[in-house]
Amino acid sequence: MTFKVGDAVRLKSGGAQMTISKLFKSQEGHEMVQCIWFDKKPRQHRAAFVIESLEGNGARSSAGARLTD
Repeated sequence: MTFKVGDAVRLKSGGAQMTISKLFKSQEGHEMVQCIWFDKKPRQHRAAFVIESLEGNGARSSAGARLTD
């Protein structure tokens, strides 16, 4: 099972629901995802996270998934 662009995720530590917009590997070889989300204003935010810090949050998500090449 893998995370896919469009999956709904959340940080394991909590926070806003985010949508995966990109899957990639860092220069150090870490599996990463770029996510977007909106705050209450609503302003769009975008940030990259190590894949292990995320969990699935919704019907299209696959919790504990890994990036595949």
